[in-house]
Amino acid sequence: HVAWGSRPRDAAPRGPRYIVHGACIVQIRAFFVGVARAQELMLTGRVFDAAEAYRIGLVVDLLDDDTLMDAALAKAAEIMRNSPFGVALTKEGMWGALEIPALQNAIDIENRQQIMASATADHREAMAAFVERRPPFYTNG
Repeated sequence: HVAWGSRPRDAAPRGPRYIVHGACIVQIRAFFVGVARAQELMLTGRVFDAAEAYRIGLVVDLLDDDTLMDAALAKAAEIMRNSPFGVALTKEGMWGALEIPALQNAIDIENRQQIMASATADHREAMAAFVERRPPFYTNG
């Protein structure tokens, strides 16, 4: 989560009450907040508030409910200023890092991603925009 409003939320809705967690939530939550905190949250299935989610690092920003949507849309616009292929590769690399057993493997994947990205029209556009001191216009090509 990037931002969270002020209302309490059950961040583990498939907790013990519903038999088992799904959607890789166990691994993802352990990655974000650490194994000990993730176990406590998931084994108890307790509801926690936005302040706690922020304190334990589950969210990056803590916002009032009335500003949450505007902040989310602003963050989405900020992300959209990057090349779509680059954003996709970054997300894939970040989530893949959860499963990569060694640093060298992660470095190898990042190297491949950089080679893939450098062969795109968007890469050429990014370089031209930098030289010309203008914003890039990406076409996902």
